[in-house]
Amino acid sequence: MKTLLNIIWVLLLALSAGSYLVGENYVGGSTAAWLLMGAALIKLILISSVYMELKYCRPLYLRVAMGLYALTLGLIAWVSSGI
Repeated sequence: MKTLLNIIWVLLLALSAGSYLVGENYVGGSTAAWLLMGAALIKLILISSVYMELKYCRPLYLRVAMGLYALTLGLIAWVSSGI
């Protein structure tokens, strides 16, 4: 399940980057921003699932850094979508 979520996460990041490269005329920055928000949400789900499993428990500083990374992705997407 985690592997599938990681694959989806990478695909969403690639699609959002492609949407930004194509530009507003074809897909639009808003679509790319929503894809980026989806990627951030999936990353948060992955982080929380890792946190819940004690055998994969990572150091606290690494979990905090991963969480801030995912939240930053979401914030960038939210701001760029113009919501």
